Amino acid sequence: MKSEDNDNIRKFNITTEIIKQINPYDFTPINIKTIRKFCYLGLLQAKYRPRCWKILLGYFSSNKFKSSLYYKKQRQAYKSYLNDIENTETSYYDVLVNDVTRTFIEPVLFYKKETCAFLDTKHKNSNLTHRSKIIRILKCFVLHNKSVGYIQGMVMLLIPIYKVFITSDDSEDTLYAEEDAFYCFNYLMLNLYENFLSYIDNEQNLKILMCNVWDILNKVDPVLYTCCVKKSIHESPIFLKWLFFLFSTEFKTEEVIWLWDRLLSDSNRFNILNFCIVAVFRNLRTTILNDSYEQIMYSMQNISLLDIKSIFYDGETIRLSLCTLEE
Repeated sequence: MKSEDNDNIRKFNITTEIIKQINPYDFTPINIKTIRKFCYLGLLQAKYRPRCWKILLGYFSSNKFKSSLYYKKQRQAYKSYLNDIENTETSYYDVLVNDVTRTFIEPVLFYKKETCAFLDTKHKNSNLTHRSKIIRILKCFVLHNKSVGYIQGMVMLLIPIYKVFITSDDSEDTLYAEEDAFYCFNYLMLNLYENFLSYIDNEQNLKILMCNVWDILNKVDPVLYTCCVKKSIHESPIFLKWLFFLFSTEFKTEEVIWLWDRLLSDSNRFNILNFCIVAVFRNLRTTILNDSYEQIMYSMQNISLLDIKSIFYDGETIRLSLCTLEE
């Protein structure tokens, strides 16, 4: 009981420290390492998530007492970006609009027409739906990142960020959810830039990304790895989608947000992803060892049936075990 009490006291003290750090009116300086540890350990409460995510995604002022001025300038700049997209046409716009239009994260039937309980509701401070706001964010991103453009599925990397802000208890977060989500998404894409360029241009780089995962699996479960090779599963790029889109295309948004608390705060940014992918293979071990290629592919296309928390914790255990062996 005493150990549990000490643990609760420790969590309370860490939480109190983080609240001070993310409060723009408190003198406690921001310590990104502390905030990352706080989020990675799963101590982040929903009401503090918007501010912590802004910090984890590089959207904050280095001088916390100038935060109001910093955000004011960024949000004003975004308005000029909106004017730019009204006066610019690019082939990517059609691709992204079609992709966002087909996206239903919470599908429901309304007068026999499929709609989305979240995306197709209106922003409370605007006549636009969340879907329309997301289209505008992506158009602004494409206009200022023409080397990457838009790749099908990118919308799923934006939705968790936007939803964290638009569902915040803080009125400022909801009022400027579109603007803030744009900058956070832009920063996230900078971190994923090389992966997406590989996706576009370089088959050799794709093979390297795949080999990183297979090397880990071979170290922790050589029997399963050998089976994957024999059944030609190792030639399938199916898990690259999990890697590129941070599992956002596979699980419910709330589950993705839970996972991203940890992915965004990983000190080796997104390194844990490879281990989570290996954890998926190990969760499907019985299927892979005993079933046909077609059945295995079906299971890999439906990993939403797995528990996202188990995948993460198993992945973390795998990473720690390999680090211990290498030491």
